[in-house]
Amino acid sequence: MFLPFHQTHLFARHWPIDNPKAVVGIVHGFGEHSGRYAHMAAFLNQHGYAVTAYDLPGHGQTKGKRGHVDQYETLLDSVQALLDFTRTEYPERPVFLFGHSMGGNILANFLIRRQPAIQGAIVQGAWLNVPYALPKFEIWLAKTMRNILPSIQVSSKLDVSAVSRDPAVVAAYKADPLNHSVITPGWFFGAYEAQQYAISHAAGIQVPTLIMHGTADKIAGVAGSKALYENGNKALLTVKTWDGLYHEIHNEPEQQTVFNYMTGWLDSRLAR
Repeated sequence: MFLPFHQTHLFARHWPIDNPKAVVGIVHGFGEHSGRYAHMAAFLNQHGYAVTAYDLPGHGQTKGKRGHVDQYETLLDSVQALLDFTRTEYPERPVFLFGHSMGGNILANFLIRRQPAIQGAIVQGAWLNVPYALPKFEIWLAKTMRNILPSIQVSSKLDVSAVSRDPAVVAAYKADPLNHSVITPGWFFGAYEAQQYAISHAAGIQVPTLIMHGTADKIAGVAGSKALYENGNKALLTVKTWDGLYHEIHNEPEQQTVFNYMTGWLDSRLAR
C-alpha cells in the first residue's frame, strides 16, 4: 500500500491482527527497508500487537533518489505520516513507535521536536554516535557538498558483516535488491547534525522510551544511546545494552531474547 506524502507517496506495510492490545509503528534504518522487519512483526502479532511500517524516502519501494533527502525535516514528516495512518487504522488503540539505527536517530528527533501523544517508543541501535573517529576533512567536505551538490550519491561505506553475527542475515542483506549502499551529502549532514541535537535535547523526550543497543555495534556507537539516556529524563527512559551483540540486535542469534524483553517492556507500559 502507499501513503500520500508531500507530492509523492510512501510505501507502507501493515501486519494486522484481530483486537490488538496496541499497535507498533516501525521506522527502519538507512539503506534497508520495512520488509526486513516481517519476522519482528510476526512476533509482535503473536503477542497481541498489530504492526505498521513504511519505507523511508529514497528507500525500498518508496520512490525517490536512493539515499537522498532534501531536508531532514522531511524524514520527521514521514514518521508523522506513519503515525497518522496508524491512528486512522486503530483510532482507539495505544500506539508505540520503534526506530532502528537511522530510524532511531529520526525517531529520537521526532519525539523531541514533534512531541507526539503516543504510549511510548523504542529507540534501538540509534545512529547517534559513530564508533570511530570521523576525519574532520570528511565532515567539512560533507557540509560543503550539501550546499553545492546536496544530492550527489557516494558510497555509504557500510560494512555489511557488522550488521549481525549470523552469516545468513549478512548473506540475505547483500542479496536483497531493495537494500542500497549510497548516501548523499544532504542526507548525511542532516542526520549528523541531528545526532548532536538529539543528545543535547534528550530531556525533551516526554514519553516512556526504551533505549536498546548492542555493545559490539560497529555501525552506530553504543555511546550515543548511553548519552541519550544520561541527558534525558531518567524517570521516563529505560536503557538496555546487550553484551556482545552487533548492530541489528533483532537479527542476532539472541533475537528471541531481545524480542521477549521488548514485548515485556511494551506490556509493562500498557499495565500502568
